[in-house]
Amino acid sequence: DPVLEFDSDLIDLPISGSSTTLSYTPANDATLVWFTLEGTNGDADLYVSYNKIPTTVTYDCGSLSADSYEICVFDPPKVGTYNVKVVAAVGFTDVTVRAWQHTPCADADGDGATTCTGDCDDTNAQVNTDANEVCRRACES
Repeated sequence: DPVLEFDSDLIDLPISGSSTTLSYTPANDATLVWFTLEGTNGDADLYVSYNKIPTTVTYDCGSLSADSYEICVFDPPKVGTYNVKVVAAVGFTDVTVRAWQHTPCADADGDGATTCTGDCDDTNAQVNTDANEVCRRACES
């Protein structure tokens, strides 16, 4: 497989097939890095390794549920490149792999509000300091 690169902090990458490999390099000051896989067609599994290509046998994190909803979390993350492999346990179509990171004062959802200025849900641009939303959890500082 050719290795595709994520080119920003939050990637929605729809994929189909039997196997895909991606790479992601989070910011050096990231305090949390996680990868998610979501889909309703088939059973894709998620394998992630730091600074090497994962396999179905050798990986740093593997999420192998019976569907295509998978997550791998690195807390705290290492500085460097993570490689993500999506493999079909049963053929899959239209799954989305996402790379996420939390950095001090992050604005992962691009709404202009950061975690340092009161954005309580930095995964949802509709929840920000200018919106008429009530935060469900305390903001991190």
